[in-house]
Amino acid sequence: MRQGPLTSTSRIDEGESAVAGRSRSGRVRMSFLSKEVFVLLGLLVGFGLMVVTDHGTEQAQAGRSTLRGHEGVIESVAFAKDSGMLVSCGWDRTVRTWAVGDRSSDGCRELDSLGSQAHMFAVAISRDGRYLAAGGSDSLHLWSRDDQSRWSAIEIPDRGSHHALAMSPDGGLLAAGCGDGSIKLWEVSGRKQVAVLKGFSDELRKLEFSPDGTHLGGVSFSGEFMAWELTPGGPSRRSLLQPNHVQMFAFAADSRSVAIAQFSPDHKSLGLWELETGKRMLQLSENPDGVNALAFSPDGRTLASADVDQSISLWDMDAGRLKARIREGVGWVKTLAFSPDGRRIAFGGKDSAIRLHDLESTAWVDGLDRS
Repeated sequence: MRQGPLTSTSRIDEGESAVAGRSRSGRVRMSFLSKEVFVLLGLLVGFGLMVVTDHGTEQAQAGRSTLRGHEGVIESVAFAKDSGMLVSCGWDRTVRTWAVGDRSSDGCRELDSLGSQAHMFAVAISRDGRYLAAGGSDSLHLWSRDDQSRWSAIEIPDRGSHHALAMSPDGGLLAAGCGDGSIKLWEVSGRKQVAVLKGFSDELRKLEFSPDGTHLGGVSFSGEFMAWELTPGGPSRRSLLQPNHVQMFAFAADSRSVAIAQFSPDHKSLGLWELETGKRMLQLSENPDGVNALAFSPDGRTLASADVDQSISLWDMDAGRLKARIREGVGWVKTLAFSPDGRRIAFGGKDSAIRLHDLESTAWVDGLDRS
């Protein structure tokens, strides 16, 4: 399918309530002071406190916020490191931007909805929030934001399927995984293709730049992993690290090691590997069920894995062990990301909602399943 015009969408949920009357002298009556009225008022007040429909934000338990607006599976979420903005995309053919700078639910709201005629699979945003990219089933989109926070579409001559995107830390490069297994590197400001990386036999599932921008890694849907060292003149050499049966990966904060989840009938593990030598440095788990997503906190001390068993595991990388597991209200998660300060985690998936959990909230921490 081809890209269509930009559209804007929104949705507000509605609730309904009903109450029975009281029968006297063959007629149905309701006394102003009857207990049914008090029950009704209590229900309405409770419902109003639980759900806030303004700007698509649902307020629930302390330390948690739910962002609603998407319809269908959410494929990708990402934070703009310096602007307090979260971006997301999914099967409803929209890319949405959210203000999430305030850690309270009152500070979260939808800003924009950008649409096309293709299902969206990946989203990436520059550190300053100026450039936004999205990949779809038959399109590659790029937008720029002006000083009035208005988004303008930028023509980029690339079609075909793009399941994986990544923006370099400085916002200068966009890496786009293509349907033939190649990776195209684009200069963002000039919309100029500067390199093509090859070696994968299948389409890319995930792309990621290392935190310092010196490496680019990718994993295909068939489980191939590769990483390249990047220099000012372009990609220089491929890393020695090429494990098999890779399901998902994430660069550590030192940009020299990478967390890798492997999954096959005979090979299941989650560990930390060294890029330079290709050696495994640490095994965290036997990974019995597999993972859908991996992400490091900005300080590198916590690794989050969205597990296939519908939980999120938080790994203490200093101690090399599981420190907590989030189970309640997780569901089937496809994507997750840490906030720039590392205090919150955002995740989304099958239920079309984006959930933000404050990892430092007392109410939230007390609800963790600890190991």
